[in-house]
Amino acid sequence: MRFLFGEFTIDPDRRELCRGGSAVHVEPQVFDLILHLVRNRDRVVSKDDLLANVWGGRIVSESTLSNRINAARRALGDSGEQQRFIKTIARRGLRFVGEVREGVQSAAFEEPSTPLVVPERPSIAVLPFANLSGDSEQDFFADGITEELITALSRVRWFFVISRSTTLAYKNRDIDAKRVARELGVRYVLIGSVRRDGDRVRITGQLIEGSTGGNVWARSYDRALSDVFALQDDITQTIVGAIEPELSRAERERAKVKPRDSLDAWSTYQRGMSHLYRYTREDLAEARNLFEQAIAIDPDLGPAYSGVAEALYYEVVYGFAANVEDSRERAIGPAQRAVALDAEDAAAHCTLGRIRYFRREYAAAISELRTALDINPSLALAHYGLGAAYVFSGRAAEAFDPIELAIRLSPHDPNMGSFLVRLAEAKYLVGDDESAVAFALKAIGQPHFQWSRYAILIAALGQLGRLDEAHRYLDELKRHRPEFSVSFVQIMHPFSRDMGIDRYYEGLRKAGVPERPAGRPEAHQRPPASTAAPQEVTFCRTSDGVNLAIATSGSGLPVVKGANWLNHLEFDWQSPVWSPLFTLLSERFRLVRYDERGTGLSDRDVQDVSFEAVVRDLETVVDKLGLERFALFGISQGASVSIAYATRHPERVSRLILFGGYAQGWRQRADAAEIVRREALLTLIESGWGMDNPAFRQVFTSRFVPGATSEEMNWFNDLQRVSTSAENAIRLINMFSKIDVTDLLPRVRAPTLVLHSRGDAGIPFAQGLLLARGIPNARFVALESDNHVVLSHEPAWARFTDEICGFLSEDG
Repeated sequence: MRFLFGEFTIDPDRRELCRGGSAVHVEPQVFDLILHLVRNRDRVVSKDDLLANVWGGRIVSESTLSNRINAARRALGDSGEQQRFIKTIARRGLRFVGEVREGVQSAAFEEPSTPLVVPERPSIAVLPFANLSGDSEQDFFADGITEELITALSRVRWFFVISRSTTLAYKNRDIDAKRVARELGVRYVLIGSVRRDGDRVRITGQLIEGSTGGNVWARSYDRALSDVFALQDDITQTIVGAIEPELSRAERERAKVKPRDSLDAWSTYQRGMSHLYRYTREDLAEARNLFEQAIAIDPDLGPAYSGVAEALYYEVVYGFAANVEDSRERAIGPAQRAVALDAEDAAAHCTLGRIRYFRREYAAAISELRTALDINPSLALAHYGLGAAYVFSGRAAEAFDPIELAIRLSPHDPNMGSFLVRLAEAKYLVGDDESAVAFALKAIGQPHFQWSRYAILIAALGQLGRLDEAHRYLDELKRHRPEFSVSFVQIMHPFSRDMGIDRYYEGLRKAGVPERPAGRPEAHQRPPASTAAPQEVTFCRTSDGVNLAIATSGSGLPVVKGANWLNHLEFDWQSPVWSPLFTLLSERFRLVRYDERGTGLSDRDVQDVSFEAVVRDLETVVDKLGLERFALFGISQGASVSIAYATRHPERVSRLILFGGYAQGWRQRADAAEIVRREALLTLIESGWGMDNPAFRQVFTSRFVPGATSEEMNWFNDLQRVSTSAENAIRLINMFSKIDVTDLLPRVRAPTLVLHSRGDAGIPFAQGLLLARGIPNARFVALESDNHVVLSHEPAWARFTDEICGFLSEDG
C-alpha cells in the first residue's frame, strides 16, 4: 500500500520515497523511520518503539537517533522548527502529523507497458543498431557498436542510461520511439543502423525526444573500419553535446571509450558476448573459448578477461562446473587482470566485485562494486552486485535499494531471475516470508533454471507451514538437482559463514529438505570456519602461580597477539567478530594468542591484577613457546602492554602493530564529566554483568561495535558474560584506566604500524594519533569506521587487513 502526503509518495514495496514524481534519495534506515511514523500516524511513537522497529532492538546513542530524525525531516523538506510532517511530542516521542492518503497496492515490478517516471537528469535508451549488411553473421558487429555507445554515454555521471541487457529486448522489432520512451521511462531514444561492406562501414544514428517523437539529432557516417573507434568517440561526443549543450569539454572527454588495438580481437570478444547470456552449458563453454581466443590475439583486451571470469561464474551459478571451488579460484585471476588493464572500466570492477563475493570476500566485493558505480552510476549489474553482496554478507536490509535500482535501470535484464531471487532472499532474511514467496515465484518464472530460486521459495514456504507447496517445489527441484540438501546450500551459496543464516536452514528443514545427499554423507559439507587452521590450546604457569591459556594456529612468521580486556580463546575462535581476522592471520602466519589472567580459559581467581603483572604474563607466554624473535600485535589495552614489552625486549620484537590502542587510560586523559560517566558504567557492570538479560552488557557492546549485525551484537554481549566475572571485569577496567605509557613511546625501536578507526567511541581517535606521533617513524593508518573492532562486512575491513598483512610480510 502506497502512502501519499503533501507532494510526497512513499512506496513500501519499492522502498521508494518520491516528491512530485522524482525519487528522493534517503538512507535505508531513514526510509524505515519515515515509513514507521507514517504507518503509525494515529499515535505517538516512543523512542523505545523506534529502537525496536527501526533499529531491531539495538541501543543507539541520542545523537544517532537525532541525526536520523533530522535526516528524515530534511528528506521531507521539514525542519525541527516547522514540524510540518514530523512533530516532536515533549517527553513522549514523535508523531507524523501530515495528512496521509492511502493509494492502491503497487506491483513490485510493473509490466514494461506501464509508464515509468522519467528521471530529472538526462535519460537515454540506446536501442540495438540494425544490421543492414545482409549477413546475419554481422549481428555481433552491430551489437558491439551499440554496447560501446552505451558504455560511453554511461561514463557521463549525470546521465541515466538504460542498460544494454534491457534494450536488447527491442532487437529486430518495429520501433515506436515514443512508446519505448514511455515503457523505459527515459527522455531520449537513440536508434541507428550499421552496414558493413568489406573494409568500409556506414553508421547512421537518430536521437529522438521521447515525449514528442521529434528529432534532436540525426547523422550518417561512412568510414573505413580502421577508423571505427574514432567514429564511436565522434558519435558519442556529438550526442552528449546535443542532449546537454552546457556539458564541458572535460565531461565529453570522460565519455570517450578506451580505443581497442585490434578489431579482430574485439570482434571475437563480441561473438563471445553473444553466447554468454544464453546460459547453456554449451554456450558458456563457447563464450569462454572465444574470450580466450580474443586474449590470444590481443593480450591487452581487458573486457575479454572479464568475460572469462563471468563465464566461470555462470558455470557455477547454473550448475555446470565440474569443481565449484576450482572455478571460484580460477575466476579471480582474469577478473583482476581486467581491472589492472583499465582501472576506469566500470564493468571490470563490477565483474571483480561479483567474483569477490562469489569467493566470500565481502568487504573487498563491496569496495569494488562501489568503485564500479563511481565510474558508471548507470551500470545495472553493479547495482545488483552491490545488493547481492549485502545479502550474502548478512546485511539484507541494505540490499533492497541497489537491487530495485538495478531493475529500474534494466527491466528486461537477462539476469532478472537473479535480481528477483536476491530480493526474495533479502525479504526472507529480514523476516518477511510472504514477500519472499512472491519474489521467488517471480524469479522461477524467469528463463533458465537456477536452484537458488527454488531453495529460498522452499525455505519461506517451510516457515509459513505451507508444506504441500514446499514439497511440490522440492520434488521439481530434485529432478534437476538430485543432490539438493541443506549441506548443498551451505557449500554452494556464497553466504557468510558467520552471518547468522540459521533461519534459512531452519526453513529448509521444516519443509523436509534432507540434511545431506542420500548415500553421500560428506558431500557438500562445509566445515566450521575455524577448521581452516585449527588451533592448539596449551597452558603455562606464571611466577606468581597463575595458569595462562595459550592458543597457537597456522605456521610461518610468529605473530603474538597481546591479551586485551576481554578474551576467551575458544569463544573468540568461533565468533563472527574475531574469527575472520584470526583465520586470515592463521592462514599466513603462526598466530599466538592467550587469555588474560582472570579471563577466558586462564585462572579466574587471581590476587594480582596490575599492569606489571599483565606485562609479565606476556613475557611468560613468549618464553614458554621459545620465541626468539616475533611480531607483536596489540589491540586496545593490549597496545599499552605491547609497548611496555617492546621497550623491555627490543631484540625480540621484529615488528609492532597497534590497533585501537592508547597510551593513556581514561582516568589519565578524561575530564571530570567523562570520569563520572565511566564510573557509572562500572556500577552497571556490578549490577548486571552476569544476568541472562543482556541489556546491561548491550551498553558496552553498542559502544564498541555500533555497526555490528544482530548476530555480532549478541555474540559480543555473550563474550562479556562468558569471558570473566563482574568482579574481575571491574578490577581490569580500573587497572587499565590508570595506564600511562607516554614516556615509553620514544623508546620503541621496532618498525611500528598504528591503525585506528576515526569514529571509535571506545578509544578516542586522538589516542591513536598520540601513539603514532610518539613512536619514532611509526606509520599511521586512519580507518573509515565507527567500530572499535573493525568488522569483516564493513568497507574498512579490506584496508585494515591489507595493511596488517602487507606490513607483516615485509619481514618475509
